[in-house]
Amino acid sequence: MLLPDAELISELRVAFRTVGPTISQHYVLIGLVLPLDMVDLKSHEPALKKILDHFGRLDVLISNAGRYIKGDWHEIDLAVDKELFEVNVFSVVNMNRLVVKHFLQVGGGQIAVVSSIAGKVGVVLSGPYAASKHALQGYFNSLRMETYGKNIHVTLICPGPVQTPIFHAAFTHQPGETTAGKPLQGEISENRMTSERCAFLSLVAIANRLTETWLSKLPIIPMIYAALYLPVVSEFFSRLGGP
Repeated sequence: MLLPDAELISELRVAFRTVGPTISQHYVLIGLVLPLDMVDLKSHEPALKKILDHFGRLDVLISNAGRYIKGDWHEIDLAVDKELFEVNVFSVVNMNRLVVKHFLQVGGGQIAVVSSIAGKVGVVLSGPYAASKHALQGYFNSLRMETYGKNIHVTLICPGPVQTPIFHAAFTHQPGETTAGKPLQGEISENRMTSERCAFLSLVAIANRLTETWLSKLPIIPMIYAALYLPVVSEFFSRLGGP
């Protein structure tokens, strides 16, 4: 989990204090808020150790770190692609490798990775983002195959458009530049699933140990099915609609 600022950490601590007394009537609640810069790979192992020392065990790792990008494919500087992959792919893979090693030592566990519908098809003006999510699909589908019979469960979560602040600090085509303070068309839309609904459905998928789940409002999911299973028809309508 990536916690980018002190304000969010403070809010989580308040939440623990608020709900703790009620929940603790039925459950033992021992919260831990751990700030972590996911691209600082050297911080991953100490963070995992703190978690294990605090809780005594780890059952599920949910990887949700990621950033978006908005820019013309041919204009994006390669340095931006690399920086995006550091966040969206390599940081996630590194943390999960540490956790999978731990799971293999203790007899099993569950990995849940937030990919995207963009990991199934291409996305206009967000090519590197789609590529990073395709990479996650490849990494973790391979992990699932390698760990069959070892009690390691891998769940890939593929949301479509969701109402989140992902656009607020997205990469652009220029290194060091973000979309902060530059509202993007379509960033807020009633056609987007709420983050609360997406989180709930993600937890349902994790609890049921699904291998993969697609989460979106209509008509996104039928369009993805068409792109995957009726590619000629899908491409025809895409050409009609244009970018």
